[in-house]
Amino acid sequence: LASSAASAQSVLKGVYSEAQAARGEKFYVENCDRCHLSDMQGAEFMSPAIGGRAFGVKWDGKTLGDTFAYIAANMPQDKPGGLNAQTYADIIAYILKFSRYPAGAAELPGDPKALAGIKVERLP
Repeated sequence: LASSAASAQSVLKGVYSEAQAARGEKFYVENCDRCHLSDMQGAEFMSPAIGGRAFGVKWDGKTLGDTFAYIAANMPQDKPGGLNAQTYADIIAYILKFSRYPAGAAELPGDPKALAGIKVERLP
């Protein structure tokens, strides 16, 4: 188990591409913005902050697979699970970019098992 954790990728190492985050921004505006707002800070009592420092605090020590599973099962609130897997991955890429995690060359896959190998860590 320790060896798999040691070999896990990290969101600190650029696990999404700029092009993917741009697609994700469009999907975020269409599906998430009305509750979590354009600044990703959410509306008091209605929806939590999901971007910026709040992302690292909530998901630190977990994986993007955990993030994906939660979002795909619960969002958008009016149609949970209503988006395709790659759209959820693109939205996560946008949340990472918005939260100031570095971009890389590869795109996040829309595969929960592959995302389970990417560890979420707070930004230093």
